[in-house]
Amino acid sequence: MSSPCNAGPRRLGTTPGRALGWVAIYAVAVLLVAGAIGQPTHALADAIFGSAPPLHEWVSVLLKALAVFGSLICVALLGLRWRDALALRFDGAALTDALNGFIYGFVSVALVFALLLALGVRSFHADIDVAWILDALFKAALTAALVSAIEELWFRGALTALLAPLGSGMALMSVAAIYASLHFVRPDLALPAPHAWSDGFVVISGMFDRLHETQYGDSWLALLVAGIVLGLVRQRSGCIAGCWGWHAGWVFAIQFGKRLCHLDYSPYRWLVGVYDGVIGVAFIAVTALALWLYLRGQRRRWPSHPS
Repeated sequence: MSSPCNAGPRRLGTTPGRALGWVAIYAVAVLLVAGAIGQPTHALADAIFGSAPPLHEWVSVLLKALAVFGSLICVALLGLRWRDALALRFDGAALTDALNGFIYGFVSVALVFALLLALGVRSFHADIDVAWILDALFKAALTAALVSAIEELWFRGALTALLAPLGSGMALMSVAAIYASLHFVRPDLALPAPHAWSDGFVVISGMFDRLHETQYGDSWLALLVAGIVLGLVRQRSGCIAGCWGWHAGWVFAIQFGKRLCHLDYSPYRWLVGVYDGVIGVAFIAVTALALWLYLRGQRRRWPSHPS
């Protein structure tokens, strides 16, 4: 049984070379447009609202918006239906996939936190009360909902559809590698005002520096594993609902857990990466086990979806 999200590329006969070409053009276009309009739109926002975020933060948001919008344009130019290309499905099975994914994602990270607390890598804050916990829950839930929705529509949705002609394995690994790498691509170069028209390009030029820092190696590998997990869930189910669930569960547990406890000195600090103090060796081990259990549990529910 073929996956609906793969029908488009096969129908069009898209070649791997053309798929890579589209993605390359799309990526360059996003960077060029963001650099060109970064400072002018920032100045406009500042004039309209009286104040605007720092330019580097503005360019970061602009890049994300253009990346999502640009991927949808690519999907349309290739003649794909958005619902198919984005692997969207709205039914009871999709809801079940999302709920199951959330449980596995949340519990796996909760187990990571439990291990870190037991080994003294993390310790609970001393000033926790009910109001503080409710606020932390709300912020973690909001962040999880937004991040999982946007990133899964982009990575496991549009980008996976655009790279589908590479074959299921290569597309999955390519998207996972892009997903992991982009977590370390941040336009965080703060520039003092007043800004020149070209400062958007200056901000963008410094956003790849972290990719050369070896201290993020274990965190990058952990995020690669996360990308592979999400890609496998998408391939097996033919839908991104389960990906949403896993991703939301991870983000919710990480955001809430980081607000509950702080990093401490411990000989087992190597279990977490410096990226966020959570994602690292422990996350890889627990997530691999969770994926194995998840796929075993879903085997009877899912038909085969070759990609």
